[in-house]
Amino acid sequence: MISRFLNLSLTDEQHELLEYLIGNMRKLDVNGKEIIISYGKSKRYIEGLSVLTRKLAQVEDTDVVFCWVRMKDKIYVVARSDDPEVNVSKVLNVIGKSKCFNK
Repeated sequence: MISRFLNLSLTDEQHELLEYLIGNMRKLDVNGKEIIISYGKSKRYIEGLSVLTRKLAQVEDTDVVFCWVRMKDKIYVVARSDDPEVNVSKVLNVIGKSKCFNK
């Protein structure tokens, strides 16, 4: 029921970015878990990457998704997990400390 209320309409830019994320996604098997990773880019900042990451998980019917998108001169990383065994915040913590994302 909550997801119905959170199922907001997407802007044209968000639709375009979601299509880009779908086209660039890769499915990985990590310790028996299906994980989707995807990336995108935009010359402008587009709000709602967390919503798009959740929608990607729904479209692909998977529990764990990582997305990163370069918008303007920054890289935004969002992850979502509905699997209690996969703590994406620990992975994001490592990514946040990585030199490749902190130039």
